[in-house]
Amino acid sequence: MNFAPETLEWQNRVVSLDPCAVIAFDEAAVNLAEKLLRFDDESLEAFQGASAEHLILIVGRGDDLPWTDGGVYLGKDERTPASFLLPTTVEPKVSIELFKLILEKKFRRLLPCVVLPKKIIPFGTAKKLSRAALERWLTQNK
Repeated sequence: MNFAPETLEWQNRVVSLDPCAVIAFDEAAVNLAEKLLRFDDESLEAFQGASAEHLILIVGRGDDLPWTDGGVYLGKDERTPASFLLPTTVEPKVSIELFKLILEKKFRRLLPCVVLPKKIIPFGTAKKLSRAALERWLTQNK
């Protein structure tokens, strides 16, 4: 079976996942970083983060995650490996069991990863979020 993330169709979830992360791209990522910089240092330390050019991922308690327009909120689906973060409001149209098998077989080396419609983004280990890291990221991506 050939599998490419961009070929999968997605549908709304019947029950949303509880958010435990948010990922944002481009301008939404800049807005998220700027919003996080308004948090005090103690609040920032409650989060972990990973980033790349024009992308920022923040992991933390759902109630503590900042809201940002254009951000995709992610959760863990108990039917998939714990290291996969999936959108809270949509899921693949294929059975979740088949989806899990495909991901485990094809993308094992990408764990942990964010699985989005049309994209799978490996993020390695999220690190403690710091003001200095956010400021560096903003300087490089604004």
